Amino acid sequence: MTPTRMLLVWCAGTALLLAACEGEGDSGAPEIATEGFAPATAPQADASRPMADGGEGEQAPAPATRMAYAYNYGLSLPAARVSTLMQQHEAACVGAGPGQCELLRVDTRQIGRDHVQGSVEFRGSPAFVARFRSGLASEVEAQNGRIEHQGVEGEDLTRSMIDTEARITALTALRDRLQQLLATRQGSLQELLEVQRELARVQGELDAARSSMQTLGTRVATSRVNISYTSAGQIAPDSALRPLQRALEQSLQTFTSSLGLLILVLAAILPLALIVVPIAWLLIHRRKRARPRRTTYVTPETTVRPDPQSGEPDRES
Repeated sequence: MTPTRMLLVWCAGTALLLAACEGEGDSGAPEIATEGFAPATAPQADASRPMADGGEGEQAPAPATRMAYAYNYGLSLPAARVSTLMQQHEAACVGAGPGQCELLRVDTRQIGRDHVQGSVEFRGSPAFVARFRSGLASEVEAQNGRIEHQGVEGEDLTRSMIDTEARITALTALRDRLQQLLATRQGSLQELLEVQRELARVQGELDAARSSMQTLGTRVATSRVNISYTSAGQIAPDSALRPLQRALEQSLQTFTSSLGLLILVLAAILPLALIVVPIAWLLIHRRKRARPRRTTYVTPETTVRPDPQSGEPDRES
């Protein structure tokens, strides 16, 4: 092993040992600055509170829990009100600004006249999400709808963020050491190139770790809201003839689907027919021309007349 490789291994080991020591002595993970969002973390335990068992020592503060929350809602509305409420929620997110709400997805689909489905998904700050949730029930009721289901999902990202922070610390220390080594060490060109390659690799891993940390911080500082809109469960049908109308609509849809399938089949067969039919006609025509002509022999007719003397028939050709 060359002296340069031994020095690189020593630098990497020192940086990892330093990160491990800092990870053990760190009582809490630092807050992550995100773009305009306030981090939503659980309150830390009081370090000055005495231990429950009556001991003289003080309880060590627990790391701040970093949770990523997702709220799911399913709304049932009249068909004519689905797009109205979707546009209202979309406008509320856009009007709040990028620092409070970020629109992720808007999707709508309509099947027939009375079947409309849609969804809106956005990520917002805790304050915006709290205001939105508090007014959602009244907004749905104003559109003659109801909330069919709602749920909350939470994901603990504390361990992932602590591990990523420790990796960033170790990679930063290793990068600084390699930069110092590259600036002060006098060696051959090959040794300097090895140090530069190692420095480029470490810098790439450091950038990837920082990007992952930024993503985790955004998930913790904001909450994701997913709303599904549907008109499938209407409160009251249109009339007593609604089943018949639905059957006619389904029959028309089946007819148009079959017609569309037939058009696709004809579109697939027609180019082949334009090629195969002329070739078959030429082969049949050539086969008829190559077939030999038959010779027809005509036999003269024989006329039978009776002999007046003998009474026997007389054959004349």
